[in-house]
Amino acid sequence: MPFDPAMGPVAIDIESRFSEAALGSIKLSDLRNFPHGRHHWIAKNESTSAVLAISSGASRHPVRSTLKLIPPSVPRVVLALVGDPLLGPIAGIFVTMRIAEVAGAHKGLDPGRPGAPRFGSQPYRLSTALGPASEKSQYLQAIRRKFHQPIHLVRTSPLYDTWREHLAIFFVRHICIADPSIIFDDDGTLVDVADRFDHPKQEIREQLLRLLNAGVKIGIATGRDKSVRRDLRQVIPRKISEPDTQGKASRPV
Repeated sequence: MPFDPAMGPVAIDIESRFSEAALGSIKLSDLRNFPHGRHHWIAKNESTSAVLAISSGASRHPVRSTLKLIPPSVPRVVLALVGDPLLGPIAGIFVTMRIAEVAGAHKGLDPGRPGAPRFGSQPYRLSTALGPASEKSQYLQAIRRKFHQPIHLVRTSPLYDTWREHLAIFFVRHICIADPSIIFDDDGTLVDVADRFDHPKQEIREQLLRLLNAGVKIGIATGRDKSVRRDLRQVIPRKISEPDTQGKASRPV
């Protein structure tokens, strides 16, 4: 099911309804990711697949152009939610309710009361404790994760006191007194997905400036390379952004 990024909530809603009521299996794909491997499912399961594309007014042309490339034997439907960009996704939720209702009637299932197997409710009663209360020491658990050893071997190791001492030094040096910093995602976080080629909005810029003026270093984890650095420098005063430009925008390694 390829969808316009702005229609993500609608796509997630219909996938959830079909999965939770066992109405069918839906493969979600952002329209931009569809040609990056997501099309292989249709290629290898053509006879049992159908395509539901969800588009907004801004994406009608690329959605329809993409669907024309799909083999004609594959049924396809376009759910076009045009108009107000805020009301469109809300209206889409009502449409997904109706789709789930029709699919449930076809399969003889009530999507509102699918029934829950015993193992489906049991996870709510599982304990999240890592072990007995005496083994929950912050240092002990950190050392255990680092050396991939059971708790009892870590605790009885002749190196345990040395490990604990060095961990305490690390904690003081790099956590308690380290320069505060925050790493943000860009698309969908600092800028709306639909506005990813524009500068961050005024309210976002104000909060970024508030953090920078408070001495917080800001990093950006993104695949957009230099365009993010360029856009941020256009909205952040040079006297703030210049002292440490290396970390302002970086691609993930």
